[in-house]
Amino acid sequence: MMPPEVQQAVERYRLNPDVLEILHHAKSGLWHVRSGERLLRWALADSSSAPHILRDAGMLAVLERHQLAAPQLLALDQNEAFVVSVQTLLMPTALCDVTEVGLEEAGWRSLGAYIRAYQDRLQLPDFSPEHPEQAWEEKLRSLERRGEVGPQDVRWLRHWRSLLPGEGKRVLTHGYVDPAWIVAHPSRQLVLGLTEWSIAEHREPGHDLLRIPAEALPHVLEGYGPGAAPRLLRAKLSELVQEARTTSQEVPLADQFDRFRAFLEPYRPTTRSALAQSL
Repeated sequence: MMPPEVQQAVERYRLNPDVLEILHHAKSGLWHVRSGERLLRWALADSSSAPHILRDAGMLAVLERHQLAAPQLLALDQNEAFVVSVQTLLMPTALCDVTEVGLEEAGWRSLGAYIRAYQDRLQLPDFSPEHPEQAWEEKLRSLERRGEVGPQDVRWLRHWRSLLPGEGKRVLTHGYVDPAWIVAHPSRQLVLGLTEWSIAEHREPGHDLLRIPAEALPHVLEGYGPGAAPRLLRAKLSELVQEARTTSQEVPLADQFDRFRAFLEPYRPTTRSALAQSL
């Protein structure tokens, strides 16, 4: 049962009650509701979810200015009690979560192309003074000083980092490209955008390829185009080093990376050639 405040927002923004669907709600006071092509996100103003709704709305406006497919922001309202955003999908029958149904091969390829498109076209200022290579090296040295990564593993990780072509820059990323946030055509052959842009920021390009399901990864890499596999491998190296700073590692980092690299090798010829060019 929706709280009266959420119900009032549903009525105010004319969501059709006959096709109303609760996508998500949390104890923090967050509600995600869908009615046809309209999405409503509501949260208490003092909750941890409120800044995410505002950030997501701001990113949708940026995507629209750059003519990139995404839910269109219709309204954003904020007061002392709550924050609410209302968005519209490109079509009322669009899929908002493909976790269970997945996509066709063409759909996964279109996801790769979509990721490449927003990374290439969203040329927004990166205000972080952190250089990707310098930051990675400092994190690795920190792990080595604390004895959490042995000298042999450090040499091996640096070796692979040196083999993969570095671009020396970060791009604007979605942050968590997961099937739950994919908006797709009902045919599952075309991606119509992503939801949940609240943690978008500048990262290494391959970051948005890290959460792709294993069975879909070759098709996404194919759709992404040149440089996909090397970018993914560099992002994996960064992720391994970053996560090792906060969690204990049962398997040495170098072994984890080798397993991931071996996992990529059987993929399609386009992926294999991309790997060969980078090694």
